Order: sequence, then C-alpha cells, then structure tokens
Amino acid sequence: MNRTFLLSLCGALLFASLLPATTIYGVRVDTSTLTGQTGDLYFQFNPGNTDAQDAIASISGFGTNGVLGGPAWCVGTFSACDGLPADFWLGNSAGQNALDQPLMFGSFVSFLVTLSGDAVNAPNSTSTSGTTFSFSVYDAAGQYRLTNDPGEAVLGIAVNPGGILSSTTYPNEDGGASAADISTIPEPASLLLLGAGLAALGLVRLRRK
Repeated sequence: MNRTFLLSLCGALLFASLLPATTIYGVRVDTSTLTGQTGDLYFQFNPGNTDAQDAIASISGFGTNGVLGGPAWCVGTFSACDGLPADFWLGNSAGQNALDQPLMFGSFVSFLVTLSGDAVNAPNSTSTSGTTFSFSVYDAAGQYRLTNDPGEAVLGIAVNPGGILSSTTYPNEDGGASAADISTIPEPASLLLLGAGLAALGLVRLRRK
C-alpha cells in the first residue's frame, strides 16, 4: 500500500477513536388520528435514582406538519426553554427533567435523540440505576394518547447501568401497532471508521488488478 495512504488511514482511525461517543436515534410518531386537535408533546429524561451517572439527551431536527403553539414549559435540567422547533437538551441531575410543547396536531412528528455523557461514554461499575428518555402525547384535556402504557409514554430510550442502551415502543391505545418508530443512526465516528475501511479495501483491490 502507498505509505501516504497508510499514514492518512491511521490518522483517520486515531481521530475517530478520539471523538466523543454518542448514540443517535431517529424517531417518527404517527399522530394522524389526532389531526386538527390541540394538545401537548412531552419530552422527559429522568434518572432512576440519585446514583445514576451523568447523561444528556439532546433533541434536534424536529419536524411536523402540525402547528406549534406556545409557550413551552420546562422543569429540571435543560439547555433552554425556547420551545420547538429549536434544538434543546435535557440533563439528568434533577429527579424530573422535561419540556412540554403545545401544538395543533398534524399527521406526524419526528426528531432525533442523541444520548451522551459519562453514562454513555465512560460507564462505571457502581451505579445501580440508569436514566430513561421518554416521549408522551396528550390531548387538550390532559389525557395521554397513542399508547396503552400505564406510564403514559409512546416510546422510551433507556441508558442502563454499564452504558447499555435499549429502546421501547408501546402499543397504541387499542393495543394495536405502535404509533412510534425508532431507528438507530450511525454516529460520526462509526461513519468515519466505515469510510476508512472501505477506502482501504478499495486500494487493496486496485493493487491486485
């Protein structure tokens, strides 16, 4: 292999290894059964107890074909309470950390959830509880909708002890298919590693021709 290429490849791999670890989830929720109604979107990121490691849930890329209202309402640890569609983050240093956003529903809402912090990047072996991000939908009467979960969540993403991540979507109100869809999005470091690997494979194949 070309020496310059090898040095560049090693540099890319080193850079990728130094990037902060994050995990990104893409979320889309079908709200078509509520179209034209008013209500609230409720984002929470709450620890199980006080020994949960520090963690952050960043919400970005919000989209909807509904009409956002205001003002937003926040509690606990958060970056700002400007309301959607602005990006924001929730920490886990308080018992309840949440943002409530009024709106008139369209047929969907979508957003990205990026999880980071020591609980994700450098999990310890002493914490006995984690932190869970949850998303709920309420109608104008304050009744939770689009889920049969007693905890009122349409979906949840947990940062468990040891840095283990898990996601859950709950059945709809009638017990049918969930209104929520969650997908994992590769983080920048993973994409960089994949790109470096594909470049190396391509060079090897060229040299064999």
